[in-house]
Amino acid sequence: MIKFCKGVLGTLMAIVCIAAISGSTLFIKDRYDQAIEAAVQARLAERGQNADLELPDLSRLEEVPGRQKVVSAGYDPAAAKAIIDEALRDASPEEREIWVEELKQRSPQEIREILALRNRFSVPISSIPDSEVEFVASSSESEPPKTLPEMSVSQANPLPADSQALIASSIEAIQTAEQVILNNIANANTIGFKRSRVLFGDLAYRQTTQPGQTDNRGRITTTGVSLGSGIGISATQVDVSQGRLKHTRQSLDLTIQGDGYFQINDENEFLYTRVGSFSVNANGQIVLVSKDCGRVVEPAITIPQDTIQISIGHDGIVSVQQQGQTLLNQMGNIQLARFINPLGLVAKGDNLFRQSTASGHPTISTPGQDGLGEIRQEYLEESNVSIDDELADLRRLREQLKALRQLHTESADPAW
Repeated sequence: MIKFCKGVLGTLMAIVCIAAISGSTLFIKDRYDQAIEAAVQARLAERGQNADLELPDLSRLEEVPGRQKVVSAGYDPAAAKAIIDEALRDASPEEREIWVEELKQRSPQEIREILALRNRFSVPISSIPDSEVEFVASSSESEPPKTLPEMSVSQANPLPADSQALIASSIEAIQTAEQVILNNIANANTIGFKRSRVLFGDLAYRQTTQPGQTDNRGRITTTGVSLGSGIGISATQVDVSQGRLKHTRQSLDLTIQGDGYFQINDENEFLYTRVGSFSVNANGQIVLVSKDCGRVVEPAITIPQDTIQISIGHDGIVSVQQQGQTLLNQMGNIQLARFINPLGLVAKGDNLFRQSTASGHPTISTPGQDGLGEIRQEYLEESNVSIDDELADLRRLREQLKALRQLHTESADPAW
Protein backbone atom coordinates (compact mmCIF):
# COMPACT_ATOMS: atom_id res chain seq x y z
CA MET A 1 0.00 0.00 0.00
CA ILE A 2 2.84 2.41 0.89
CA LYS A 3 4.55 1.67 -2.43
CA PHE A 4 1.34 2.36 -4.34
CA CYS A 5 0.78 5.66 -2.47
CA LYS A 6 4.29 6.70 -3.40
CA GLY A 7 3.44 5.82 -6.98
CA VAL A 8 0.29 7.96 -6.81
CA LEU A 9 2.26 10.84 -5.28
CA GLY A 10 4.87 10.57 -7.99
CA THR A 11 2.21 10.40 -10.66
CA LEU A 12 0.43 13.53 -9.51
CA MET A 13 3.76 15.34 -9.18
CA ALA A 14 4.56 14.37 -12.76
CA ILE A 15 1.20 15.64 -13.99
CA VAL A 16 1.87 18.99 -12.31
CA CYS A 17 5.23 19.12 -14.12
CA ILE A 18 3.50 18.90 -17.52
CA ALA A 19 1.82 22.22 -16.92
CA ALA A 20 5.23 23.86 -16.45
CA ILE A 21 5.61 23.68 -20.25
CA SER A 22 2.98 26.39 -20.69
CA GLY A 23 5.03 28.70 -18.46
CA SER A 24 1.97 29.60 -16.37
CA THR A 25 1.10 29.13 -12.71
CA LEU A 26 -1.00 25.98 -12.47
CA PHE A 27 -4.31 25.79 -10.68
CA ILE A 28 -6.42 22.63 -10.58
CA LYS A 29 -10.06 23.74 -10.79
CA ASP A 30 -12.44 22.56 -8.11
CA ARG A 31 -14.83 21.09 -10.64
CA TYR A 32 -12.18 18.61 -11.77
CA ASP A 33 -10.92 17.61 -8.29
CA GLN A 34 -13.71 15.14 -7.78
CA ALA A 35 -13.17 13.59 -11.22
CA ILE A 36 -9.44 13.07 -10.55
CA GLU A 37 -10.07 11.63 -7.09
CA ALA A 38 -12.74 9.30 -8.49
CA ALA A 39 -10.29 7.95 -11.08
CA VAL A 40 -7.61 7.29 -8.46
CA GLN A 41 -10.06 5.76 -5.99
CA ALA A 42 -11.32 3.48 -8.74
CA ARG A 43 -7.74 2.32 -9.31
CA LEU A 44 -7.38 1.66 -5.58
CA ALA A 45 -10.62 -0.29 -5.51
CA GLU A 46 -9.38 -2.49 -8.37
CA ARG A 47 -6.44 -3.48 -6.20
CA GLY A 48 -8.67 -4.17 -3.19
CA GLN A 49 -7.33 -1.20 -1.23
CA ASN A 50 -9.21 1.23 0.98
CA ALA A 51 -11.27 3.45 -1.36
CA ASP A 52 -11.56 6.11 1.31
CA LEU A 53 -7.87 6.94 1.16
CA GLU A 54 -7.47 10.71 0.89
CA LEU A 55 -5.19 12.28 -1.69
CA PRO A 56 -2.31 14.33 -0.31
CA ASP A 57 -2.22 18.08 -0.81
CA LEU A 58 0.21 18.55 -3.71
CA SER A 59 0.66 22.24 -3.00
CA ARG A 60 2.33 21.41 0.33
CA LEU A 61 4.78 18.75 -0.86
CA GLU A 62 7.60 21.24 -1.14
CA GLU A 63 7.08 22.25 2.50
CA VAL A 64 7.85 18.78 3.90
CA PRO A 65 11.13 19.10 5.86
CA GLY A 66 13.95 16.98 4.58
CA ARG A 67 11.93 15.79 1.60
CA GLN A 68 14.06 13.77 -0.79
CA LYS A 69 13.29 12.06 -4.07
CA VAL A 70 12.62 8.36 -3.91
CA VAL A 71 15.45 6.37 -5.43
CA SER A 72 14.28 3.08 -6.85
CA ALA A 73 16.43 0.10 -7.49
CA GLY A 74 17.16 -0.98 -11.01
CA TYR A 75 17.29 2.51 -12.54
CA ASP A 76 18.79 2.49 -16.04
CA PRO A 77 19.11 5.98 -17.69
CA ALA A 78 19.16 4.60 -21.23
CA ALA A 79 16.19 2.31 -20.62
CA ALA A 80 14.28 5.12 -18.90
CA LYS A 81 14.81 7.47 -21.86
CA ALA A 82 13.74 4.77 -24.30
CA ILE A 83 10.53 4.14 -22.32
CA ILE A 84 9.75 7.87 -22.19
CA ASP A 85 10.45 8.37 -25.91
CA GLU A 86 8.15 5.44 -26.75
CA ALA A 87 5.30 6.51 -24.44
CA LEU A 88 5.52 10.20 -25.44
CA ARG A 89 6.05 9.85 -29.18
CA ASP A 90 3.58 12.68 -29.84
CA ALA A 91 5.18 15.04 -27.29
CA SER A 92 7.74 17.71 -28.10
CA PRO A 93 11.46 17.08 -27.39
CA GLU A 94 11.33 19.70 -24.63
CA GLU A 95 8.46 17.91 -22.89
CA ARG A 96 10.27 14.56 -23.08
CA GLU A 97 13.39 16.12 -21.53
CA ILE A 98 11.30 17.40 -18.63
CA TRP A 99 9.91 13.90 -18.05
CA VAL A 100 13.41 12.41 -18.20
CA GLU A 101 14.53 14.83 -15.50
CA GLU A 102 11.42 14.30 -13.35
CA LEU A 103 11.53 10.49 -13.48
CA LYS A 104 15.21 10.24 -12.69
CA GLN A 105 16.16 7.35 -10.42
CA ARG A 106 12.83 5.53 -10.92
CA SER A 107 12.55 1.95 -12.03
CA PRO A 108 11.23 1.09 -15.52
CA GLN A 109 8.00 -0.29 -14.01
CA GLU A 110 7.35 2.92 -12.08
CA ILE A 111 8.07 5.01 -15.18
CA ARG A 112 5.58 3.00 -17.23
CA GLU A 113 2.86 3.36 -14.58
CA ILE A 114 3.40 7.11 -14.23
CA LEU A 115 3.33 7.72 -17.97
CA ALA A 116 0.27 5.52 -18.37
CA LEU A 117 -1.55 7.62 -15.78
CA ARG A 118 -0.29 10.79 -17.48
CA ASN A 119 -1.86 9.64 -20.74
CA ARG A 120 -5.13 8.99 -18.93
CA PHE A 121 -5.23 12.60 -17.70
CA SER A 122 -5.03 14.24 -21.16
CA VAL A 123 -4.80 18.03 -21.27
CA PRO A 124 -5.79 19.85 -24.51
CA ILE A 125 -3.22 22.63 -24.81
CA SER A 126 -5.55 24.90 -26.78
CA SER A 127 -7.89 25.05 -23.74
CA ILE A 128 -5.21 26.25 -21.31
CA PRO A 129 -5.72 29.92 -20.36
CA ASP A 130 -2.81 32.08 -19.38
CA SER A 131 -3.51 31.64 -15.68
CA GLU A 132 -4.61 28.05 -15.30
CA VAL A 133 -4.58 24.53 -16.62
CA GLU A 134 -7.58 22.22 -16.46
CA PHE A 135 -7.18 18.50 -15.95
CA VAL A 136 -10.04 16.27 -17.10
CA ALA A 137 -10.19 12.70 -15.83
CA SER A 138 -10.93 10.26 -18.64
CA SER A 139 -11.68 6.56 -18.87
CA SER A 140 -8.86 4.07 -18.79
CA GLU A 141 -9.99 3.00 -22.27
CA SER A 142 -9.36 6.41 -23.84
CA GLU A 143 -6.72 6.70 -26.51
CA PRO A 144 -3.35 8.38 -25.89
CA PRO A 145 -3.32 12.09 -26.73
CA LYS A 146 -2.54 12.94 -30.33
CA THR A 147 -0.53 15.77 -31.80
CA LEU A 148 -2.69 18.88 -31.99
CA PRO A 149 -3.11 20.59 -35.39
CA GLU A 150 -1.37 23.91 -35.77
CA MET A 151 -4.59 25.95 -35.81
CA SER A 152 -5.65 24.61 -32.39
CA VAL A 153 -2.56 25.91 -30.60
CA SER A 154 -2.29 29.52 -29.54
CA GLN A 155 0.26 31.27 -31.71
CA ALA A 156 2.12 34.54 -31.55
CA ASN A 157 0.96 35.49 -35.05
CA PRO A 158 -2.56 36.99 -35.28
CA LEU A 159 -3.63 34.45 -37.89
CA PRO A 160 -1.97 31.18 -38.92
CA ALA A 161 -0.67 30.80 -42.45
CA ASP A 162 -3.60 28.71 -43.64
CA SER A 163 -6.07 31.39 -42.50
CA GLN A 164 -4.23 34.05 -44.47
CA ALA A 165 -4.22 31.75 -47.49
CA LEU A 166 -8.00 31.33 -47.05
CA ILE A 167 -8.48 35.10 -47.18
CA ALA A 168 -6.17 35.46 -50.19
CA SER A 169 -7.94 32.74 -52.20
CA SER A 170 -11.34 34.25 -51.39
CA ILE A 171 -10.19 37.71 -52.51
CA GLU A 172 -8.92 36.28 -55.79
CA ALA A 173 -12.20 34.47 -56.47
CA ILE A 174 -14.29 37.57 -55.76
CA GLN A 175 -12.08 39.70 -58.01
CA THR A 176 -12.68 37.22 -60.84
CA ALA A 177 -16.44 37.41 -60.27
CA GLU A 178 -16.21 41.20 -60.26
CA GLN A 179 -14.49 41.12 -63.67
CA VAL A 180 -17.28 38.93 -65.10
CA ILE A 181 -19.98 41.31 -63.86
CA LEU A 182 -18.15 44.34 -65.24
CA ASN A 183 -17.96 42.63 -68.64
CA ASN A 184 -21.71 41.99 -68.50
CA ILE A 185 -22.41 45.65 -67.78
CA ALA A 186 -20.06 46.77 -70.56
CA ASN A 187 -21.97 44.63 -73.08
CA ALA A 188 -25.45 45.62 -71.96
CA ASN A 189 -26.12 47.17 -75.40
CA THR A 190 -24.31 44.54 -77.47
CA ILE A 191 -26.67 42.81 -79.92
CA GLY A 192 -27.03 39.10 -79.20
CA PHE A 193 -24.76 39.22 -76.12
CA LYS A 194 -25.37 36.59 -73.46
CA ARG A 195 -24.44 37.47 -69.93
CA SER A 196 -22.18 35.20 -67.89
CA ARG A 197 -22.57 34.30 -64.26
CA VAL A 198 -20.00 33.03 -61.79
CA LEU A 199 -20.56 29.86 -59.83
CA PHE A 200 -18.70 29.84 -56.52
CA GLY A 201 -17.64 26.67 -54.78
CA ASP A 202 -16.12 26.04 -51.37
CA LEU A 203 -12.62 24.58 -51.50
CA ALA A 204 -11.47 21.26 -50.05
CA TYR A 205 -12.10 20.65 -46.35
CA ARG A 206 -9.65 19.40 -43.76
CA GLN A 207 -11.33 16.79 -41.60
CA THR A 208 -9.94 17.10 -38.08
CA THR A 209 -12.56 14.73 -36.68
CA GLN A 210 -14.45 12.24 -38.80
CA PRO A 211 -18.17 11.73 -38.11
CA GLY A 212 -19.27 8.26 -37.11
CA GLN A 213 -16.38 7.57 -34.74
CA THR A 214 -16.90 5.57 -31.56
CA ASP A 215 -16.14 7.22 -28.23
CA ASN A 216 -14.70 5.46 -25.17
CA ARG A 217 -18.19 4.31 -24.13
CA GLY A 218 -18.99 2.70 -27.46
CA ARG A 219 -21.29 5.50 -28.66
CA ILE A 220 -21.15 6.57 -32.31
CA THR A 221 -20.70 10.29 -32.91
CA THR A 222 -23.18 11.97 -35.25
CA THR A 223 -20.99 14.81 -36.45
CA GLY A 224 -17.33 15.62 -36.96
CA VAL A 225 -15.16 18.73 -37.34
CA SER A 226 -14.42 20.09 -40.82
CA LEU A 227 -12.27 23.15 -41.49
CA GLY A 228 -12.86 24.89 -44.83
CA SER A 229 -10.16 26.62 -46.85
CA GLY A 230 -12.13 29.37 -48.57
CA ILE A 231 -13.93 29.77 -51.88
CA GLY A 232 -12.99 29.35 -55.50
CA ILE A 233 -14.57 29.72 -58.93
CA SER A 234 -16.30 26.49 -59.93
CA ALA A 235 -17.30 27.74 -63.37
CA THR A 236 -18.45 30.72 -65.41
CA GLN A 237 -21.75 29.88 -67.04
CA VAL A 238 -23.40 31.61 -70.02
CA ASP A 239 -27.02 32.59 -69.57
CA VAL A 240 -28.67 31.50 -72.84
CA SER A 241 -32.07 33.03 -72.04
CA GLN A 242 -33.78 35.04 -74.78
CA GLY A 243 -33.11 38.78 -74.97
CA ARG A 244 -35.70 41.35 -76.00
CA LEU A 245 -36.47 41.78 -79.71
CA LYS A 246 -35.68 45.11 -81.31
CA HIS A 247 -37.46 46.16 -84.50
CA THR A 248 -34.90 47.60 -86.98
CA ARG A 249 -36.78 47.57 -90.32
CA GLN A 250 -33.63 46.24 -92.02
CA SER A 251 -34.40 43.30 -94.33
CA LEU A 252 -31.21 41.41 -93.43
CA ASP A 253 -31.60 41.86 -89.68
CA LEU A 254 -32.74 38.49 -88.35
CA THR A 255 -33.44 37.08 -84.94
CA ILE A 256 -34.16 33.60 -83.64
CA GLN A 257 -37.27 33.44 -81.50
CA GLY A 258 -36.56 30.30 -79.51
CA ASP A 259 -33.69 27.83 -79.48
CA GLY A 260 -30.87 27.69 -82.00
CA TYR A 261 -27.83 29.43 -83.47
CA PHE A 262 -26.93 30.80 -86.89
CA GLN A 263 -24.14 28.76 -88.47
CA ILE A 264 -21.22 30.81 -89.82
CA ASN A 265 -18.39 29.63 -92.06
CA ASP A 266 -15.07 30.98 -90.81
CA GLU A 267 -13.05 29.16 -93.52
CA ASN A 268 -11.23 26.81 -91.14
CA GLU A 269 -14.21 26.00 -88.91
CA PHE A 270 -17.88 26.59 -88.32
CA LEU A 271 -18.86 29.12 -85.69
CA TYR A 272 -22.22 29.78 -84.07
CA THR A 273 -23.97 32.97 -83.02
CA ARG A 274 -27.27 34.48 -81.96
CA VAL A 275 -26.42 37.74 -83.68
CA GLY A 276 -28.45 38.13 -86.88
CA SER A 277 -27.08 41.38 -88.26
CA PHE A 278 -26.31 40.29 -91.85
CA SER A 279 -25.35 42.12 -95.01
CA VAL A 280 -24.29 41.30 -98.58
CA ASN A 281 -20.64 41.30 -99.69
CA ALA A 282 -19.24 42.22 -103.12
CA ASN A 283 -19.96 38.71 -104.38
CA GLY A 284 -23.62 38.92 -103.30
CA GLN A 285 -23.18 36.42 -100.45
CA ILE A 286 -25.02 36.92 -97.18
CA VAL A 287 -22.37 37.50 -94.50
CA LEU A 288 -22.29 38.33 -90.80
CA VAL A 289 -21.44 41.98 -90.22
CA SER A 290 -17.95 42.40 -88.73
CA LYS A 291 -15.33 45.16 -88.69
CA ASP A 292 -12.57 42.68 -89.56
CA CYS A 293 -14.08 40.35 -92.14
CA GLY A 294 -17.29 39.11 -93.68
CA ARG A 295 -18.03 35.57 -92.54
CA VAL A 296 -20.40 33.77 -94.88
CA VAL A 297 -23.60 32.24 -93.52
CA GLU A 298 -23.79 28.45 -93.85
CA PRO A 299 -25.23 27.17 -96.15
CA ALA A 300 -24.12 29.98 -98.47
CA ILE A 301 -26.85 32.10 -100.05
CA THR A 302 -26.18 34.53 -102.92
CA ILE A 303 -28.38 37.53 -103.59
CA PRO A 304 -28.58 38.76 -107.26
CA GLN A 305 -27.29 42.26 -107.88
CA ASP A 306 -30.61 43.43 -109.40
CA THR A 307 -32.55 42.51 -106.28
CA ILE A 308 -35.01 45.16 -105.11
CA GLN A 309 -36.60 43.25 -102.24
CA ILE A 310 -35.52 40.43 -99.89
CA SER A 311 -38.06 38.33 -98.01
CA ILE A 312 -37.09 35.78 -95.37
CA GLY A 313 -39.81 33.56 -93.90
CA HIS A 314 -40.16 32.08 -90.42
CA ASP A 315 -38.80 28.83 -91.85
CA GLY A 316 -35.61 30.55 -93.11
CA ILE A 317 -36.45 30.47 -96.82
CA VAL A 318 -34.81 33.45 -98.58
CA SER A 319 -36.71 34.87 -101.55
CA VAL A 320 -35.94 37.96 -103.67
CA GLN A 321 -37.77 40.19 -106.07
CA GLN A 322 -35.60 41.28 -108.98
CA GLN A 323 -35.99 44.28 -111.23
CA GLY A 324 -38.70 43.88 -113.86
CA GLN A 325 -40.33 40.97 -112.01
CA THR A 326 -43.40 40.77 -109.80
CA LEU A 327 -42.86 37.30 -108.40
CA LEU A 328 -40.36 36.28 -105.69
CA ASN A 329 -37.60 33.85 -106.53
CA GLN A 330 -36.25 31.49 -103.86
CA MET A 331 -32.47 31.83 -103.36
CA GLY A 332 -31.88 29.39 -100.52
CA ASN A 333 -32.72 28.41 -97.00
CA ILE A 334 -31.11 29.65 -93.76
CA GLN A 335 -30.67 26.73 -91.38
CA LEU A 336 -30.07 26.73 -87.67
CA ALA A 337 -27.87 24.68 -85.36
CA ARG A 338 -29.01 23.24 -82.05
CA PHE A 339 -26.80 21.82 -79.26
CA ILE A 340 -27.79 19.40 -76.55
CA ASN A 341 -25.63 21.43 -74.13
CA PRO A 342 -25.28 25.04 -75.32
CA LEU A 343 -23.58 25.90 -72.00
CA GLY A 344 -20.60 23.88 -73.25
CA LEU A 345 -19.94 26.23 -76.19
CA VAL A 346 -16.64 28.10 -76.05
CA ALA A 347 -16.76 31.90 -76.45
CA LYS A 348 -14.44 33.14 -79.21
CA GLY A 349 -15.29 36.84 -79.24
CA ASP A 350 -17.52 38.95 -81.52
CA ASN A 351 -20.44 37.01 -80.01
CA LEU A 352 -19.21 33.88 -81.79
CA PHE A 353 -18.96 30.45 -80.23
CA ARG A 354 -17.27 27.23 -81.23
CA GLN A 355 -18.38 23.74 -80.37
CA SER A 356 -16.59 21.59 -77.82
CA THR A 357 -16.75 18.07 -76.51
CA ALA A 358 -18.96 19.44 -73.73
CA SER A 359 -21.49 21.01 -76.11
CA GLY A 360 -21.65 17.98 -78.38
CA HIS A 361 -22.10 18.08 -82.15
CA PRO A 362 -24.79 20.38 -83.54
CA THR A 363 -28.07 19.24 -85.03
CA ILE A 364 -28.68 21.24 -88.24
CA SER A 365 -32.28 21.68 -89.32
CA THR A 366 -34.91 24.04 -90.70
CA PRO A 367 -36.12 26.80 -88.36
CA GLY A 368 -39.31 25.82 -86.59
CA GLN A 369 -38.50 22.10 -86.70
CA ASP A 370 -36.71 19.64 -84.38
CA GLY A 371 -37.04 21.97 -81.40
CA LEU A 372 -35.53 24.97 -83.18
CA GLY A 373 -36.94 28.49 -82.95
CA GLU A 374 -38.37 30.48 -85.83
CA ILE A 375 -36.75 33.38 -87.67
CA ARG A 376 -38.10 36.91 -87.44
CA GLN A 377 -37.07 39.30 -90.21
CA GLU A 378 -36.28 42.98 -89.47
CA TYR A 379 -35.64 42.20 -85.79
CA LEU A 380 -32.48 41.82 -83.69
CA GLU A 381 -32.10 40.16 -80.30
CA GLU A 382 -30.81 42.53 -77.67
CA SER A 383 -28.49 41.62 -74.80
CA ASN A 384 -30.09 39.71 -71.93
CA VAL A 385 -28.16 41.80 -69.37
CA SER A 386 -30.16 43.60 -66.68
CA ILE A 387 -28.00 46.49 -65.48
CA ASP A 388 -29.93 46.83 -62.22
CA ASP A 389 -29.35 43.17 -61.36
CA GLU A 390 -25.67 43.34 -62.31
CA LEU A 391 -25.10 46.47 -60.19
CA ALA A 392 -26.80 44.85 -57.21
CA ASP A 393 -24.55 41.78 -57.55
CA LEU A 394 -21.51 44.04 -57.95
CA ARG A 395 -22.31 45.96 -54.76
CA ARG A 396 -22.65 42.74 -52.77
CA LEU A 397 -19.34 41.46 -54.08
CA ARG A 398 -17.54 44.70 -53.29
CA GLU A 399 -18.86 44.74 -49.73
CA GLN A 400 -17.56 41.22 -49.27
CA LEU A 401 -14.26 42.15 -50.89
CA LYS A 402 -13.88 45.20 -48.63
CA ALA A 403 -14.41 43.09 -45.52
CA LEU A 404 -11.86 40.48 -46.62
CA ARG A 405 -9.24 43.12 -47.47
CA GLN A 406 -9.73 44.83 -44.13
CA LEU A 407 -9.38 41.53 -42.31
CA HIS A 408 -6.24 40.73 -44.32
CA THR A 409 -4.71 44.12 -43.42
CA GLU A 410 -5.59 43.87 -39.75
CA SER A 411 -4.32 40.32 -39.45
CA ALA A 412 -0.88 41.47 -40.61
CA ASP A 413 -0.64 43.82 -37.61
CA PRO A 414 1.05 42.00 -34.65
CA ALA A 415 -0.96 44.16 -32.24
CA TRP A 416 -4.29 43.00 -33.73
